Amino acid sequence: MVQAQVQAYEMDKNKVPTLEDLKTEKYLRDDKGCPNGKLVEIDIEGNVTASK
Repeated sequence: MVQAQVQAYEMDKNKVPTLEDLKTEKYLRDDKGCPNGKLVEIDIEGNVTASK
């Protein structure tokens, strides 16, 4: 889900977003993380990962 929103943001804005960018621009409703409790991270290339 988040990876798709990162890609949509990149196409619209021509830059890699932060989680805050996605939330502020209404690409995501919240940034609470994954349902399994892990945190969502976006690297400088736009790859989304979940970390502890």
